[in-house]
Amino acid sequence: GRCCCCCCPTGPFFEPAAKTVAVCPGPQLLEQSHPKAKGTTTAQRSARKVKNVNAPKRSRSAFIFFTMDRRDEVVSQNPDLRGRVTEVSKILGAEWKSMSARQKKPYETQAKRDKERYEREMKEYYK
Repeated sequence: GRCCCCCCPTGPFFEPAAKTVAVCPGPQLLEQSHPKAKGTTTAQRSARKVKNVNAPKRSRSAFIFFTMDRRDEVVSQNPDLRGRVTEVSKILGAEWKSMSARQKKPYETQAKRDKERYEREMKEYYK
């Protein structure tokens, strides 16, 4: 059997150019030290992530408001990017980065209002 680490000559990621020779801890030790192997099952881990569906939606950032406003226009100008979320996001990120504070102001105002809405709803939620 092959080892599962990079320090053992039988491991798939072994780099023979390494100047120091490490002793392979073995797959049993690697499994024990794995962060997911702390005695919890998958069901227990996912149970902690459950969110109350009645909780208020988090506030959106100025950048999110900007992308909501511009995404359709960017895709219509670049039809080859339809369905390619990563590329569209890169274009929008570059646009946002090149914008002046004055150009960003309307989106920051929207974000501020949305944050106030969120805080108001959270107070109501925890009453």
